[in-house]
Amino acid sequence: MKKLILITLIFLFSFSILSCGKKVIKNDINVTVFDSKNSPLKDVNLTLDGKTGKTDENGKFTFSQVEEGTYTLIASKYGFSDSSENILISEGKKQEIKITLKEKIAFEEIKDFSDIDSFEMIIEYKTQNDSEKQKIEIIRENYGKKEYLKVIDLKTEKITTELLIDGDKAKIRYEEEEWHELPKEQVESISESFWSLAKDIVDNVREDFNYSVKTPEGEISYSVDKIGDENVNNYITTKYVIKGKTIEMDKGEIQLEYQIWIINKGDYKNYPSRVIFNYNAKESELMYTINIYKYGEAKVPNL
Repeated sequence: MKKLILITLIFLFSFSILSCGKKVIKNDINVTVFDSKNSPLKDVNLTLDGKTGKTDENGKFTFSQVEEGTYTLIASKYGFSDSSENILISEGKKQEIKITLKEKIAFEEIKDFSDIDSFEMIIEYKTQNDSEKQKIEIIRENYGKKEYLKVIDLKTEKITTELLIDGDKAKIRYEEEEWHELPKEQVESISESFWSLAKDIVDNVREDFNYSVKTPEGEISYSVDKIGDENVNNYITTKYVIKGKTIEMDKGEIQLEYQIWIINKGDYKNYPSRVIFNYNAKESELMYTINIYKYGEAKVPNL
């Protein structure tokens, strides 16, 4: 009997030692969430492999008594893109996790400026090292039935070409000399070569931006970043930058970057007011700046 009691005591003592050896140390995980301006974000929903929580006024939340291991931490808030990252919880180590959530683009599609009956446009074009710089001014009235176009060499500040279309009549002059009347179709074809280039650039930016708005969760080869509000061409606009689009060519990579200012209030909301297009390749660099303004009020001068 004494032997049985002794064996039982030894067993219980051994079990208690083993139990102490397997004691799990748990940690508190402190999470802080910021926006892109580094301001704390409140009411962010947090999930840590089944545990949930929500940040306070200071953007903070603590997950208490978390065992060591690898977890997935997900942060989400309406109006922001979700964040998901794997974190390693180490035994006995203080855990401070900082997360930055990026604001989603909650914006309607950009409208086609060429649908407006009248506007003015300035296109500035320059090549690498400013070897070529031109400015083209276009005034369109009544959907192009009246149009004035002027090409300026920015190196000399001289007007090189002027075109004027008024109904069925059209004329052209070079370097501010005499006007010469020409068939309307001929002048229109010259105007189209300038006008279509600007429209194609703006349309490309518009299509890329609109695609990102339609498919915010889709995979695209570029990013769209909201920069902020600015007063451009007497309109209150929001600036966006579209970048990261890379094309592999024989001469290496070609990188494209667009900046676009979109009118955000008034009769011409969602129309572009400025576009800057950068083309960077291994051996060349081009930049176009296109300003569009006086929507609905532009007038062709009497010349």
